[in-house]
Amino acid sequence: MRFKNTENAYGLIAKLFHWSMALIILGLLSLGFYMANMEVSPDKFKAYWIHKSFGILVLLLVVGRLLW
Repeated sequence: MRFKNTENAYGLIAKLFHWSMALIILGLLSLGFYMANMEVSPDKFKAYWIHKSFGILVLLLVVGRLLW
């Protein structure tokens, strides 16, 4: 498998960016729906922190994907 894109197919790096972002976004959606039903507690604030951290990770992956 090639690392860079060709005219006929995406490379390994582009596929890794795509699928890692897809999995993280699905996890963020799940966590967001779960947090919506939580009562205010330390666990909810921890979930918000995790949600924000993975959101920033997705942003960094988008920047990396654009640069790639």
